[in-house]
Amino acid sequence: MPAKHKNKRQDWYECSCCNHVISERDLDNHTGLCGVKKHATSVDFQHGYIFDGVLNGVVSLLSVDKDSSIPNSLKDRIICIHPSAMQLCGLRIGKPCVVDERLVVTAWPSPSGPVAWLSIPDKIMKELNSKKGDIVSVMPLSCDCIDAGEVCLCSSEWKEFYGQTEFSQHVKLKLDGQYAAVRNKIEVHYFGQLCQFTVERISPGTSNTKMVEIKKKDICTGDLSKSMASLEISDVSLDSESLLNQSVSSIQSDFDRDNSPAASTPNRKQRLDSSQFHTPSARKSHTVKSHKTTFYKICQYTKIVIKSAQKDEDKRKTSEKRKLCFKDIGGLDKQMCLIKEMLELPLKNPDLFNAYGLSLPHGILIYGPSGTGKTLLSRALVNEINIHTIHVTGPQVWSKFFGETEANLRNIFQRAREKSPSLIIIDEIDALCPKRENSQSELEKRVVATLLTLMDGINVSDVEEESYVVVVGVTSKPDVIDSSLRRPGRFDREIEIGVPTATDRLDIIKKLLKNLPHSLTEKDITDIANTAHGFVGADLTAVFKEAGLITVRRQTSCNHSNSDVIRLSRDDVNKALLLVKPSAMREVQLEVPQVLWTDVGGQDDLKLKLKQAIEWPLQHPEAFLRLGVQPPRGLLMYGPPGCSKTLIAKALATESGLNFIAVKGPELFSKWVGESERAVREVFRKARMSAPSIIFFDEIDALAVERGSSSGGSNVADRVLAQLLTEIDGVEKLQDVTIVAATNRPDMIDKALLRPGRIDRIMYVPLPTPETRTAIFNLKFKTMPIASDVQIQDLVNRTDFYSGAEVTAVCHEAALAALQEDINGKCIQQRHFDQALLAITPRTSQTAISFYENYHKQSGLHSV
Repeated sequence: MPAKHKNKRQDWYECSCCNHVISERDLDNHTGLCGVKKHATSVDFQHGYIFDGVLNGVVSLLSVDKDSSIPNSLKDRIICIHPSAMQLCGLRIGKPCVVDERLVVTAWPSPSGPVAWLSIPDKIMKELNSKKGDIVSVMPLSCDCIDAGEVCLCSSEWKEFYGQTEFSQHVKLKLDGQYAAVRNKIEVHYFGQLCQFTVERISPGTSNTKMVEIKKKDICTGDLSKSMASLEISDVSLDSESLLNQSVSSIQSDFDRDNSPAASTPNRKQRLDSSQFHTPSARKSHTVKSHKTTFYKICQYTKIVIKSAQKDEDKRKTSEKRKLCFKDIGGLDKQMCLIKEMLELPLKNPDLFNAYGLSLPHGILIYGPSGTGKTLLSRALVNEINIHTIHVTGPQVWSKFFGETEANLRNIFQRAREKSPSLIIIDEIDALCPKRENSQSELEKRVVATLLTLMDGINVSDVEEESYVVVVGVTSKPDVIDSSLRRPGRFDREIEIGVPTATDRLDIIKKLLKNLPHSLTEKDITDIANTAHGFVGADLTAVFKEAGLITVRRQTSCNHSNSDVIRLSRDDVNKALLLVKPSAMREVQLEVPQVLWTDVGGQDDLKLKLKQAIEWPLQHPEAFLRLGVQPPRGLLMYGPPGCSKTLIAKALATESGLNFIAVKGPELFSKWVGESERAVREVFRKARMSAPSIIFFDEIDALAVERGSSSGGSNVADRVLAQLLTEIDGVEKLQDVTIVAATNRPDMIDKALLRPGRIDRIMYVPLPTPETRTAIFNLKFKTMPIASDVQIQDLVNRTDFYSGAEVTAVCHEAALAALQEDINGKCIQQRHFDQALLAITPRTSQTAISFYENYHKQSGLHSV
């Protein structure tokens, strides 16, 4: 007895509520949604469906390498669809179709998997910005297409061979016969390199006038011959013909079964309403909606134009923003003249170099502290010298792949030779070529060797005729760069951009105020430049930005109209100077209390000597030059405790207006070998960068103890003292930095520190004289309510041998005695001072006073 034929289930059903064609496996999900929402839209469905002849399938990943039935010529742009879905939507085998209304790919049958799923390669999935499980639409593309006359491809990363005619011909051959629309992504492999483009513009050809569009197409109904005629085989390999025949046979058998009388009432699950679904063959004919995106066909007559998005963006920014030139930079006139001399003369008069047998310059190294204008100068150099320029940064060249960093360097120099004369600017060059002896990585050593070889090879006649390439290196750490680069033939000249002087600051401020509405006079600008010690160009820019914000806030609070613009004032700049600290001082900046000379009672002679040592060299430098003398290098204050040595240093920091660095002697010592000496070097480095400045060493006897007297087996104190001596007066000159020190034990300080040229002046700060004590009492009484019976002269006579700190303590103790007597007391009376004098007695012994006086007499040759 023959086996009983089992009827296969119907693959597709049409919903009578929403007219969507649904696969059988999605009936349950569709029934739950469509039954609740009678007006459900296609967006609400999370399963595949067909509507108006458009297949909306669920995305799945296609592995083109594992599927041997797919021809090699189609593996890049293909989408696999179930044959039954292709039949219902009018899709043809090997013919183009539109995916997600953005891309044109080739339709290919795949009987494996659910009927409502689409198998898409990973490359196309990324181009569609979709993932597994998303719903993507597929519709046929009409063969009546317009040919593209010109296709403009834009690349975000420009490569040199993009501009060659051979590459354009290669791209045209690769794209011949393909369809493209604006904003499509195109990838082409050229000699092993991946080239990625975006279609920016497409112009139609002159021979055709019809545009590519998605035509309305009738979905096959009951005529099997028409359905089979819609399936075509195009460009198919012989290996896949058997699969196609099986697919067509499967479609035919499914179609016969679906149109049989038994299929009109399918055997579905009982819980489904059979009146809700019917076979799609019985439904009305739907049409494919017209697509808004215009697609063009690339043919052999199409012109391919390749351009760079980065170059267009640079041109747009250049046209919008005025070019930065040398005249816009202030305070660097000397450096700019040196650079122009090094670069412009060989460009304009190369014959002069050949006539005198001079070699062309190879490189320039620009170095200096951060914020002084090195990068700004390099950017202006690009606009000032009209030659081809390649601007790169040190970290930009590095790559994690083996050998690619060296290849990047070689490509940079090769491009420069091809566009000769050229300029290569390498910013942060210290990150690219550090010292090889300190490097633990072989990669860094190879990169440095590659750069050395390339710099030796430029401007050599036997390599390439008439090539002129100059390398400009920019760094803030010249000592980190490998020493092999810093020699003639590589970096021929080193140009330092240091901390600007008062004249340079004046020039910078004038350039900054050129486009700002302000009410500053010439005297105000000069005063700001003179008082902004240690401020570099970036600091001054920040100052005027802060001043502008203060002005804007003032204008907003005053409710001024836009026509009535408030100008930048001197007060705004002064407030901004308090907010912005010099770059070199930000790590060691101190909040010094505001102590004025008037807050220090007496000590007029000491104040005068300090002004002569600190203020005169800054206010009258021409006088020192005229007499041929150097300003004092250092000053030591010694005396009994409590004699206002530290208070005078605070007043000096406030009154002088200089950058003030305070160092406590013991804080420089470290338990690690070499760290103490490094701390001393760092203090003086900061002082040089922020010059003119003052370094105040409090309790210097702990730092500069006499050599050989330190206990223990360690000689750290001796090494620190040696470092301190060489920093103050060594081979390297200490310019515009003044040393101020204070101590109670001058006999413990090493004699080498107290010689002229290091500590020039030794000042004895004795116990206050009666005049000084009178001044101290007067200062304290200004802020204290004193009764009329208090006699200042009597207090002065009774405080003999008192230090300044002890005199101040007498006043505080008297105030406390008055409060103890009556918490609501209004004034301090004589009896309260009597109690205070009994409580506080002089603590400086006669022996100590004799010691200081004897030391003062012994050092009288260079003391004051």
